This record gives sequence, C-alpha cells and structure tokens, in this order.
Amino acid sequence: MMRGARGGTLPTREKIKEAAGDIFLHKGYAAARMQEIADRAGVNKALIYYYFSSKDSLFEAIIREASEELVTNLSDLFALQEKDTRRLIKRLVHVHFTFLLEHPQLPRLLVRELNSDNPLPKKVLGDVIGRFSRGRIARLQQLFDQAAAAKQLRRINVQQLLWSIFSLNIFSFISWPVIEAVWPEIGPFDQAMCKREKAIVDLILNSLLPRRSD
Repeated sequence: MMRGARGGTLPTREKIKEAAGDIFLHKGYAAARMQEIADRAGVNKALIYYYFSSKDSLFEAIIREASEELVTNLSDLFALQEKDTRRLIKRLVHVHFTFLLEHPQLPRLLVRELNSDNPLPKKVLGDVIGRFSRGRIARLQQLFDQAAAAKQLRRINVQQLLWSIFSLNIFSFISWPVIEAVWPEIGPFDQAMCKREKAIVDLILNSLLPRRSD
C-alpha cells in the first residue's frame, strides 16, 4: 500500500507494513486489528509481534521509516550544494514527487490520521522532518535572497516556497481518484503524474519570474 507496484517478493517485515498500511488507510488506525493485519499479510499474528511490539510501534514504523527515506533523499540533494535556484527548485519538486510515487497512498493515510487526532503522525513528522529542516531553511533563504538581489527571481519566503511545493505535490496524489473520475481522458496514473510533475515545476518557476516592479 505504501509503495507503488514492485516486482519480487517482499521481506516479511515489509509485507507486514504493506498489509498494515492498507488496513490503516481504509479502516483507520483505531479500527484496525492485528489479526486482520496478519491475515492480510499471510503471516501468523505472533510473527507481527516478533517485528513490532505493538500496533503503535507498527504504525509509527510506517510513518517514521517513510519520513526518514524522504529526509535521506533531500539530504542527498542538499549535499550537492546546488547554487542555481531554478535548477534547485526543479530538483526539489522531483525528489519529493518521486518519493510520493513510491508511496502513493501515504498522503491519504497521514491526512486521515491527522484529522482523527491520532498524535503519532504529528509526533513523528515533527521529530524527523522538523529536525531535518533546522538550519537548512536559513541557508536556503540566504541562497534565494542572493538570487533575488541578482534579479534572477522574485524575492520569496523559503518556508512558503517549500509549503507550496509540498502542497502541490501531495494534493496531486490525494486528488487523483477525483481527477481520474472527472477527466478520464487525462490518461493512466503514471502518464498523468509525469505530466503533473512538469506542470508543478512550470507553475512554481513562472510564479517566481521577476516583475518590473520588483
């Protein structure tokens, strides 16, 4: 559930996470039962407790490990120390969008559980993503301020920029069932999402073009 279609057989731990993710998404964390997860994964319930001490730890592992994967991918990007802000924006969109293609149902799961007052997603996201962003926001802001001073783009608040990128990317996946139903001519998922990523990049970059009044 958390990942897109892949070939091969999943390791048992990943198989349990996949099954749990499906059930958490469709029934909600509170209504999910460990026996149901075991049945979906095709394993004995006792085996779940070999890998995860509780339903809480299983749910947290799904969110935390996905978040840490995203942070690793973003860290690799920032390690390149890209100075061209337009290219950096394009790569930021791509890294996040590619992550969502690997975990297409994760946004819906997070939204569902955050709206149900489940404290675990907020705790994990605040820990992993919040820790990653400390210090990096200020450095990114400095880079974009320099680009604005050179009239390469409009002056922009980096937090707002990242919020826009993540929101546009995430909502593309949350809204897909509606878009697919309303505009069936938009094509299959993979093809539509490839076009969507490019459209988001174009939208962001065009919005940052310098204005005569800037």
